[in-house]
Amino acid sequence: MKLSVEAELAKHIAKRHGFKPGNDLKKLVNIYADVETVLFPVDTVDGISLNLKLPKKRPNILLNSSIPDTRRLFTLAHEFGHVIIPWHFGTVFSNISGFEDSVNSAYREMEAEANRFAAEILMPRAWLLSLHSECNDPAKMLETVLNTCGTSVAAAVIAINNSLPPGYVYATTDENDEIIASSTSQGTFVTPFSKGEFLEGSSRLNECVECNYFKHRGIDYNWLFFESEQQLDVVSDGRGWREILTQIIADTDPDNSQPNIKMSLNGIISACNKPGVSQENFYATARQKLAGRDSLRQEILGHPLFNSFLIKRIEEFMARQKR
Repeated sequence: MKLSVEAELAKHIAKRHGFKPGNDLKKLVNIYADVETVLFPVDTVDGISLNLKLPKKRPNILLNSSIPDTRRLFTLAHEFGHVIIPWHFGTVFSNISGFEDSVNSAYREMEAEANRFAAEILMPRAWLLSLHSECNDPAKMLETVLNTCGTSVAAAVIAINNSLPPGYVYATTDENDEIIASSTSQGTFVTPFSKGEFLEGSSRLNECVECNYFKHRGIDYNWLFFESEQQLDVVSDGRGWREILTQIIADTDPDNSQPNIKMSLNGIISACNKPGVSQENFYATARQKLAGRDSLRQEILGHPLFNSFLIKRIEEFMARQKR
């Protein structure tokens, strides 16, 4: 994934000064601006950047002393972004987690740019990629980021998720295993969880090849990984895919509550038939696109005959490609 312009600026600043994850950020920021920590009269502002790009004026950053240390660190990086990004000027009041609610689109974009700068200066994408190549475990990555960078769990999770390759479904769960939030890495076919779903017993958990988690203050941070290719079983069933599918539907939907389910299944599977796709990738993609759909599709996916149906369906598609 290509870095944004703001992240590239952060990368350039870090390289110029030899700044690494875990280094003293305030020492770096002081090269460009004065930094003060004061008690704000309101709790809706995390930081303020003053004198941005004003002639003969040195920028000044004010940080709210009432916010937690981890949030203050990210706020410092965020305000540093306002100082460095060329088109940010004047005075900016920042709330790093509430800017999305603003009706001012220009302000929302400016705050998002500062957040992207902050994430890159504190948790560089290249460094996160190297962590993933070393362990292939986002939970271990999270532990390393927290111990090294001193950021909040929320900020670290966002940075990690933005760096992960295709194939990951992320979900936070509470003490009852109920989903609080969920997302997927770019290029992942599996749909994220909806709030209120349960991780245990889900078709996504059954389909994934690995699940890593990190527990923090009663919350589980989970990453499910799905491979891009899966080996196909040898099918001994002599029937055609249509006949097998008819039995699967009869077993899972005897009341015909979804009369168009066959058309829906075939549409999803057909969409996975891309030019040059391997059988193994076709198979994995189809199963992953079906995982996490409505309850009937989950039952169909878990039916003992589904693999036979899917493999025979794929074989027919592949045979057509060779004609």
